Amino acid sequence: MRKKPNPFVVADLAAADRAMARLAEIKRTEEARLNAAVDKMKAHAKEHTAAVLAESVALEAALATFAETKKDVFFSKARSQALNFGVIGFRRSSELKPQSRKTWTSILERIKALSTGEELDPFKPAIRIKEEVNRDVLKDWPEERLDAVGARIVDKDTFYYELRAEQIKEAAA
Repeated sequence: MRKKPNPFVVADLAAADRAMARLAEIKRTEEARLNAAVDKMKAHAKEHTAAVLAESVALEAALATFAETKKDVFFSKARSQALNFGVIGFRRSSELKPQSRKTWTSILERIKALSTGEELDPFKPAIRIKEEVNRDVLKDWPEERLDAVGARIVDKDTFYYELRAEQIKEAAA
């Protein structure tokens, strides 16, 4: 299939500047149009779902209150009750928390103090240490050291453009 040629040709800096001005105009008008459309859709969705979401929250709270107040009647033997449209019940779970007047920081310090650092130390696995390559340090290494570890620095040229919003607004006014 034949590819159509690009109808836009930038031959000099003046043409590049005109192209940048047109690009800024397109982006400004399209962003404004899209933002307005998105805002309108969000407002519409919020308006139509607010009542339903409020009812949903109220129903969930009512079910939780019912289950808590009737826990000894309906959930003393079974942890859940199957109903026509679903199941209500209680899940038993456990959560690790610091003792009163203790913090996770103080617990970490205490584990470090008790840890011997030996291979079979029971406290050693309780401290998580995340290892990863520090790329900022490697950027400062000489080529020989980078080569020794299998890394390399690759230079790249990436095209960019920056639109000057102030000048574009002034020109549009």
